Amino acid sequence: MVKPKKPSGSKARGAKTLLAAPIGKVLKPQVVAVDTNTLYHDDPKPAASPQFDKLWEGNKTLTEMTLVIPEVVRGELLYQQTTLALQSYRQAQNEAGTLGRITGANYPIEWREDVIRADVAKKIDGWIAAKGATVAPLVHEKIDYKEISRRAVWREPPFTGDPKAKEKGFRDALVLESVVTVFMADASDADLVFLTGDKQLQKAAIERLSGNSRVHYFPDADAFFGDLRLTLETQTRKFHNALQREATEGFRALVAAAIQLATEQLSPDGRTPAISRGTLAPTEPAGTWYVPDPPRATFVGKKDNRWLWRNRVQYSRKFRLVTPVVLSIGAPPGSASALSIGPVTVSGSAGGQEAGKQARLSWPSTYERILSRRTTAETPDVWNYQLSVDVSWSCLANEEGKIRDPRIDGVAIESEDSQQEGGGLTVWSSWGGWET
Repeated sequence: MVKPKKPSGSKARGAKTLLAAPIGKVLKPQVVAVDTNTLYHDDPKPAASPQFDKLWEGNKTLTEMTLVIPEVVRGELLYQQTTLALQSYRQAQNEAGTLGRITGANYPIEWREDVIRADVAKKIDGWIAAKGATVAPLVHEKIDYKEISRRAVWREPPFTGDPKAKEKGFRDALVLESVVTVFMADASDADLVFLTGDKQLQKAAIERLSGNSRVHYFPDADAFFGDLRLTLETQTRKFHNALQREATEGFRALVAAAIQLATEQLSPDGRTPAISRGTLAPTEPAGTWYVPDPPRATFVGKKDNRWLWRNRVQYSRKFRLVTPVVLSIGAPPGSASALSIGPVTVSGSAGGQEAGKQARLSWPSTYERILSRRTTAETPDVWNYQLSVDVSWSCLANEEGKIRDPRIDGVAIESEDSQQEGGGLTVWSSWGGWET
């Protein structure tokens, strides 16, 4: 089912997403501040998003560029990766304890938490140094915390105004303070660019910096660098603006064909997310395609008088985890036991007593019967699978920026992601030994 998202309402007053026109095909220097969502990546192995890394390295020679990382953004990256590292450390300690109980030997895990924390910080700070980036500090004595408190109470940007949404905004407010400090202190003639995919934070930034005509806003690095490339290719600001507007609107006519091509070539309904343990079953017969909002066309380049663009369409489908497991009994009937069920452990004892918070155990008549049976555990947790697809397309354009002959040149997977939602556990068995 195709559900292209409607464009959002009127753009916030003062919002600008176009850079100053170059003089003699030379772009002005760019001071680029980033929000956490620009650098964050699910995989903790890299210090920051590999996609951002690739875009920065591939476009940094377009002009002089300075990367600015607010102190809170660095802190959030540090927190996310340190938390995962410490979780891994504690799991290693637990596994070493299990191994020791099996073998009767001692396997000490002698790592220190302070060393782990320092190593994560060294990794992130090494990446920042390699980019030649600067960390923008929080100048606490200049922050109006009373105003931040007022905005939090009244749900004004960057705080969320949706009563159904999880309350957020304080860290965003601190990110904004660092960005404002850097931008207001900059005495050069550089363009000041803020990359954030958070609409509430962008609204707050536009309000705070509305009097500074050098400030520009983009939802991500791809849109920013696409605008830089387009600026170099266009002769006048009027033509630049018209062509960007035409391309963004022009892709709407290609959405249905792009989704059909992506469906034929990528077979999204035949894809199942890969998880470390267990299998997933779809909860719906087919997924849903949609166009991200805003559906901005990203300029790629020019070839044989054709203007090359890239847009993104996304596919979403929900799955439920179904995990076949063999029950592992740690003691004979009549004594306390622990049953390993997929990714969780339910503790219980013989006689049908309550086991854990989610399930009760009704034991079969014989111990051997348990060992010979397989049980299926289905968790109410829902996994949301998302497939992002880049659509490459091209068009011709006249001297007024009006496009014609738009056509799709190809589709390719940009990313795949699966995120777990909810919680809880329900278990069924072929012999009916488990009840919820």
